[in-house]
Amino acid sequence: MPQTTRRWMLRESTAVLHQAVDGAVGQFSDMAGYRRYLRALSLFRLPLERRWAEMDWPAALLGWRPTAVAASIEQDLDDLSLEPVAVTASDGLSDTADLLGMFYVVQGATLGAQILLGRALELGLTRDYGARHLSVQADGLANWRSFLEVLESAPDIDMNRVVSASQSTFQRAEIAFKSSHA
Repeated sequence: MPQTTRRWMLRESTAVLHQAVDGAVGQFSDMAGYRRYLRALSLFRLPLERRWAEMDWPAALLGWRPTAVAASIEQDLDDLSLEPVAVTASDGLSDTADLLGMFYVVQGATLGAQILLGRALELGLTRDYGARHLSVQADGLANWRSFLEVLESAPDIDMNRVVSASQSTFQRAEIAFKSSHA
C-alpha cells in the first residue's frame, strides 16, 4: 500500500507522543500488569466510543466507521472481575478534522494490538476471555487500510487541526496509562 502524504505528516508530528504512549502502556508481564493496562485502556477508549455513538456522522468520512471495541473491553473487565469505569462522552470531537486526527490514533492501535494480543495469550487469556478487545483490534488491519484511504481522500481538511487532534488523543492515552501506574 503506498504511503500517503497525510499519513506521513501525522506519523512525523506524533512520533514522540506515540513513543510516550508505548512507554506508558509498558510490558504487561503478569496478570496484575494486564489488569492495570485494561483499566487504563477503558479510561481512554470508552469515552471516545460513547462520543462516536452520540454524534452525527460526517459525510466526509464516506461511511467509514472505526473498529469499535468498547463492548469487548467491558466484557474483558467482567471476565477479570474488574469494576467498569464510569464513562461520560468525550469532548473535543466536533468535526471531520478532529475525528480524522483521533481515528489516526485509535484505528492505528490495530498494529500494536497484534503485539499486545500475543502477550495476553502468553498470560493465559484468550480471544474469548479477557483479551476480546485485543482480538477485535488485531483483526482490524483491513479497516486501518480503509481509514488511510479516507484520510487521504477527505476534501478540504485542515491538516493542522488533524495533527492537533492526533496529538491531543495521544496525550489523553498517555495520561490514562500513566494513571494506572500511580
